[in-house]
Amino acid sequence: MKSYKQTKKELLKELPNFREKRTFKPGFQLAYPFIEKRIQLGLTQIELAKRLKTSQSAIARFEAGETNPTVRFLCRLADALEAEIDLRLR
Repeated sequence: MKSYKQTKKELLKELPNFREKRTFKPGFQLAYPFIEKRIQLGLTQIELAKRLKTSQSAIARFEAGETNPTVRFLCRLADALEAEIDLRLR
């Protein structure tokens, strides 16, 4: 069985390819920076869910681009990831 560090290292290598494969889901482009930040902080979906007082499956659905998150949820998520949201329209 792989350690968390080994899995994390592999995921970080795969993120650019993973993003290319998943961009067809509209919500995934929104979720991708949050996934990157979670991995950079070394958090699992379960650990992030505990910080947000929600379920791991809710985090997984968000990260898969399967939900339409509220602004409130995104702000809570950013706080849990010790980050800020910078909204831009181009």
